Amino acid sequence: MDIAFFTPEFSRDLPNPVERMFTGNSMHWECYRDWSERRAFARQQFEAHVQAARTNTLSGISYQDEDALVYISVIDPEPKYLNLCLSATGSKVFVFINEWLEWITNISVAGEKLHPFKREALQGVLPKLACVPDVPTILAGTDWEGTERRWYQS
Repeated sequence: MDIAFFTPEFSRDLPNPVERMFTGNSMHWECYRDWSERRAFARQQFEAHVQAARTNTLSGISYQDEDALVYISVIDPEPKYLNLCLSATGSKVFVFINEWLEWITNISVAGEKLHPFKREALQGVLPKLACVPDVPTILAGTDWEGTERRWYQS
């Protein structure tokens, strides 16, 4: 089971010294869930993930709203997994692309290895993600603008 929340390296740029101390560190999900600053911190983490995905030439955004971000790496000619970021937690979940349909339609599959707090946040966004039902739809709907996807297109 997913027992800890790990903050990404970009947390180093956060203005609050309490938040900066978590950069590259971990926190038990129970502690993170109950932390009085979690909502604001999670939102900052989510916005940083969005900004990183938008400016990274090696990823294309497949879905984005105020609760979730789904992006694909273009490192491989055939993408193998999706990155799903949750605004409620500020964390990411990796989903193998060939498991996406089963994953978004079945919370027991999607949340199987996740902490209950993260599973609850995920359950709230799964219905929205149903608009991206399969691999061809995902790839066709991905914004590849400014990415290196051209390497693989003839």
